[in-house]
Formats: sequence, structure tokens, C-alpha cells
Amino acid sequence: MFGERAVLKLMYAALVRAAERWRGIKITELERRQLEVLRQQLKDQHAKENEPVTQSNTRSAKVRRLQQR
Repeated sequence: MFGERAVLKLMYAALVRAAERWRGIKITELERRQLEVLRQQLKDQHAKENEPVTQSNTRSAKVRRLQQR
């Protein structure tokens, strides 16, 4: 089973690739804004995952994991 975020990433990548190659997919302004929001969220998530490890980062990560349980 895939999580929602993983499925959204795959859908986004497929739409971007199709739009770049085929130019036949019509995307409304609303859809374009939604894709931009998703792109920013993924970019932010990627930045968080790749930020340098410090003591405060590891502590906050542990707290988040405990809160998710």
C-alpha cells in the first residue's frame, strides 16, 4: 500500500512529464495552483529531510514520532 503523499508525487511527476512531452494536456488555473502548492510542500518536505542533523533537530523529530503514535 502506498501513502497519500507517495501517490500524489507519482501523479504530479506523470502530469509534468506528460505536459512537457505531449503538450496536449489541458490544465486549468485551479489545477495549476494546486500543483504549485503540492510542489512547494514536496520541496519543503525534501528540505526538512535533508537539513543538517543537530541535537535540536533530532529531539524535535523524536517528539513528532511520538505524537504520531
